[in-house]
Amino acid sequence: MTEQIPAKAIERFVHLQRLYENHGSAQGEKDNAQRMMDRLRTQYPNIEMHVYQDTHQVPPHANPDGTRDWSDLYREQQDETRFKWREWMGWAAGFADKAFGLREAQVIGETARITLRNNKNGSMSVSARIDEMEIRRVSQFFTDEQKVILCNTLAQRLAQELLNKLAQD
Repeated sequence: MTEQIPAKAIERFVHLQRLYENHGSAQGEKDNAQRMMDRLRTQYPNIEMHVYQDTHQVPPHANPDGTRDWSDLYREQQDETRFKWREWMGWAAGFADKAFGLREAQVIGETARITLRNNKNGSMSVSARIDEMEIRRVSQFFTDEQKVILCNTLAQRLAQELLNKLAQD
């Protein structure tokens, strides 16, 4: 049974080996690296074996001479491309769904019936009529963003109708 050596310990050992083998390192740095590597060897007796296995691993589906078959490379490339396409298509579908939802809210606001009426006392009443089923659907299924678009569309239409009425008077 092989012991589990934390990946951080293996990474640290590899870093210390590089520092120790670096010809530009000062002697003090090399001594410290050696001392720290000795501590890791004491703590994890098989650490050098794990480092060797990690750095000399044969890639999957490798030929005996260490080269890879072209069909494996092609298959991996196709898998990566499929993954990217799925990711892109998922993003595009989400974007389209959001755009259609926002447009649907805008259409409801544009098709609402707006009426302006002069009252007997000289005041003016403004109303917007939206079908009861649409109101239920909006309240139950629309996102907050869709509700804001609907309200903004209605507000713009109400403002335009009121401006038109005031311009006539």
